[in-house]
Amino acid sequence: MRSVAAFLVVLGSVGLIGCKPSSSCPRGQFLLRKQQCVLCHPTCSECDGQELFQCTTCGVGQVQDPDTGECIDCEMGCKTCSTEDPEICNSCAEGYFLFRHQCRRHCPQSTYEDWGRGLCLPCPAPCTDCRGNARCLACQPGYFLN
Repeated sequence: MRSVAAFLVVLGSVGLIGCKPSSSCPRGQFLLRKQQCVLCHPTCSECDGQELFQCTTCGVGQVQDPDTGECIDCEMGCKTCSTEDPEICNSCAEGYFLFRHQCRRHCPQSTYEDWGRGLCLPCPAPCTDCRGNARCLACQPGYFLN
């Protein structure tokens, strides 16, 4: 017959004995009095409370307004943007390319789409239009395609 102490040690090793207070809640919730987790405001990823201004982390494509604490949407296509101006993109969502702090579906002429980094990069000289850094479609005056 096994002793009670041995049985408790076995149970304790698999985490079945005892309770410890939780000081944190799952992402998207905050700890209310009485150790209860409550959902954050829908625009927050993480928060200190249920109100708009209590966000501590915003979702992808959002930035926290430094004055109000509210999560506001970045410009269309932005994955991350500037806290000073949500129209200034720092990185783009998948399928968009960053060009002069804007996210675009297609890169402008004289640039090509770098799919790996999500950037519009300049065509190599003397190309004026290209598809990738090795396929020139048009040349500067004085040059021709070969």
